[in-house]
Amino acid sequence: MRSHRGARTAADLPALRHAPTTTARDRKRLLRTLIADVTLMPEPDRAKARIGIRWHAGTADQLIIGRPRPSGIPAVTPSPAAELIRRLGPTAGNDELVAILARHGYLTGAGRPFDVKAVQWVRHVYKVPVPPAVAAGEVSVKDAAARLGCSIGVVY
Repeated sequence: MRSHRGARTAADLPALRHAPTTTARDRKRLLRTLIADVTLMPEPDRAKARIGIRWHAGTADQLIIGRPRPSGIPAVTPSPAAELIRRLGPTAGNDELVAILARHGYLTGAGRPFDVKAVQWVRHVYKVPVPPAVAAGEVSVKDAAARLGCSIGVVY
């Protein structure tokens, strides 16, 4: 009778794993009961990795997967978008660049629409300057205070 129950449980594993009542912790425990060990091996193609899985049942499997990108490192911005930011960046503000990139349908390297933060990142990576805060012939509050020998608060 036990072997019959074991076979039935094994057949129900996918249903058990995907059941809404099964927690992430339970899924992890379930895998630990099935897997004896996992070995990660390099591949000649550095963008891929080989995973060896040895099951408690005595069988083994090998998978070749694409290596995930390290977290925190953004995907490379597509060239046309980066070139547009490099070309227009010194004279266009971030909000203006976001609108232009959206009109062209450009997406970030992660496949999302550009926002101010993404434009700022591209400016940083490619050392694209921001437009001057004041137009030619104008003086900033800081410069006016320095010229007048007073504090910025006085100028305001």
